[in-house]
Amino acid sequence: MSQRDTHVVVAVDGSDRSIALLDWAATYAATVGADLKVVTTWQLPDLPGHRPARAEYDVSTTLERRLADLVGQTCTGVPHEVVLEESDTVSLLLREAEDADLIVMGSVPDSHDKQLSRVTQKVLLQAPCPVVVVPSPR
Repeated sequence: MSQRDTHVVVAVDGSDRSIALLDWAATYAATVGADLKVVTTWQLPDLPGHRPARAEYDVSTTLERRLADLVGQTCTGVPHEVVLEESDTVSLLLREAEDADLIVMGSVPDSHDKQLSRVTQKVLLQAPCPVVVVPSPR
């Protein structure tokens, strides 16, 4: 990533909704001359006494390829970095946003109610910088 003064972090999960979110964040970053950090997390379910390394590798490799395609198509001309980590989403976003000027997240409601997702709520409450919540396309 370059040494620009403005840093934007965007949370992406590879879904169609997050592609629109990445596009919004890339457009914003280009407009204000910011760097863009694309953050994606993943977690394998805990299976008692069993953690296959192959499954972990497959998930990581698949996500890396998907993200490379998305970012390559969307972030042309915007200095960017991709952070892909097996981690708790909130913890990773907050850690990666420590020096950020803005966090960009989606507004996908939980399936049980119409409020913001729990991840978005937690980031809004703990963020070290402003958070933009982009509505899902209808």
